[in-house]
Amino acid sequence: MATIKKPVFFGGWTEPESSANTDYPPIFPFNNTTQTPSGHEFSLDDTPKRERVRLQHRSGTFIEMHPNGDEVHKVYGDGYEITIKDRNIVIGYKVDTIPDSGRGNLNITINGDVKMNVNGNFIQNVEGNYELTVKGHHLTAVEGKVSKVSKGSQFYQTGGRIELNPGPSLIPGIGGYVNITGDLSTRGEIVANKILSNGRIDANNGISCAFDGFSTKAGGIAVGLAYPIPLSINCTGPINSQTVVSAPYITSALSTTLLGKDLVNGILRNIQSHIAPNGPTSPPTTQEVT
Repeated sequence: MATIKKPVFFGGWTEPESSANTDYPPIFPFNNTTQTPSGHEFSLDDTPKRERVRLQHRSGTFIEMHPNGDEVHKVYGDGYEITIKDRNIVIGYKVDTIPDSGRGNLNITINGDVKMNVNGNFIQNVEGNYELTVKGHHLTAVEGKVSKVSKGSQFYQTGGRIELNPGPSLIPGIGGYVNITGDLSTRGEIVANKILSNGRIDANNGISCAFDGFSTKAGGIAVGLAYPIPLSINCTGPINSQTVVSAPYITSALSTTLLGKDLVNGILRNIQSHIAPNGPTSPPTTQEVT
């Protein structure tokens, strides 16, 4: 019996050979062939174990049915297939009388571009895995809303940067989160109920806070300096307060105030006296208001 090469699922596929190749030619009188003067051919081959049907155009385009039921349709030119109404294709079909039936694979190799125009909805249902490998660029343009729902985790890995232009937003659902192992840079706003960072949060234009204020347990706050001193506020410029600056202990190299009050030092000044040649002096005549 002729050996027919089957397509290989992985790594592309090859065209199956005809059962009427040079090693297994048709046997007279089982082969009935009709050929026209221009070269068209129609064969009904009943050679035992190599039964086949072949319709071939003089250009080489042909349709051939093999002994095992396989069919090869090869077009030496452009191919067109037009269906006025519905078209249904089933690959793999469970038939009790056919062994190993029920599962089939679809192999498509295109040595060029693919363009698909759908004037309606495009729906895909995949019961297994869905893998897409693109060696070039991948562009998805959507005029409407984009929704992605995953019952598991979603992982994004990029060798460059991820940019969200003004207007769109990235919103995780309830219970979800966005984990970024690199840097996050934004020219707009980051709005969140809570932002937790194990490292640093740097802001060139400042960080504002509402009622809860800023809280740091072990570290400090540095203004104008690269790194803060733990449990301290370090500032190279002035600290301005519209109400009160309160601390149990203040060390100052230079203190300047217009309307400020110092309770402890005011009391000490009002009661101070100095040793003089004629005895201790009295407290200052002009008392400081504390």
